[in-house]
Amino acid sequence: SQHPNMPSRAVGAAGVTFGHNLVALATLLRTQSGMTFRKMSRLFRDWFGISISPSGLQKALVRAENALRPTYDQIAKNVKASKRVHLDETGWWLAAESHWAWVAATATCTLYVIAKSRGHEVAESLIGVNYQGCLHSDFLNSYIPLDCKKSKCLSHLLATIDKLQRRRETLEKDARFHFLDRLKTLLQDAIGLWRAKATMESGAYKKQTEWIQSRVDKLLSRKPRDYDNLKLCRRIRKYRDSIFLFLYDPDAEPTNNLAERELRPLVINRKLSGGNRSRRGADRTALLYSVYATLYRQGQNVVGAFLDALYGRRTILINPA
Repeated sequence: SQHPNMPSRAVGAAGVTFGHNLVALATLLRTQSGMTFRKMSRLFRDWFGISISPSGLQKALVRAENALRPTYDQIAKNVKASKRVHLDETGWWLAAESHWAWVAATATCTLYVIAKSRGHEVAESLIGVNYQGCLHSDFLNSYIPLDCKKSKCLSHLLATIDKLQRRRETLEKDARFHFLDRLKTLLQDAIGLWRAKATMESGAYKKQTEWIQSRVDKLLSRKPRDYDNLKLCRRIRKYRDSIFLFLYDPDAEPTNNLAERELRPLVINRKLSGGNRSRRGADRTALLYSVYATLYRQGQNVVGAFLDALYGRRTILINPA
């Protein structure tokens, strides 16, 4: 008899097998370093003397996918049960067709999904129909139908202001420029107040929030003649409660930077590999990146966790929310 974790002693084509250590390393190189399968094949050949084709590495990652699927399903459950979630999306290619890579990030978990749509139904599938927490996002219209607390990202507003100011920096600082300058100062002061909340007395903090809101009232009482400034005014009027929710709700934050940071690994992957050629490959990419990102953010030994899953020592690598 032979231990089930030992390599096969079969001969011929059936004798070609790769151990769990190789599969775990290939998974780490793919997710942590964003390495392409062709580069991985060269690395294993040159460094370890192991001859394995790019397609063989893809098949090896199927084993990792099967072992890590219960953890991926648990990450999805944790996202739905979280008090705060950050959503964002970026373009993706699947079989030469335009798709979208979505991310849902909480304090401890990161969930990726690659979908054909950029609509609200994808966001709803990520957080659940009756999400009870606070959703952080940009100003994409897809988030409007979602029935939950929403906090809009001030970083997007500040980036828009900076862009308009750079466009006009060679022009005379007229009323258009001063409007943007006042709005930028207002948003920065609101973020500064939020950061200082823990060191302030409740009465003083309340007075400062009222002062912020009075400045918003004064700014919105005017109707800018400039079209870009008018668009900014309309956006703030439409989303005012969501923009300044972080001043009042402990579950809200002023930016959606967490989702944007967590989306970068997939952006790098897209630039290196050009996306995926099949639906199954896209699902595998989302699963492996989700599990790696979550394990890393939770401070776990990623390689050890991969091996635990492959050997069957642990079925689910994270705790329920």
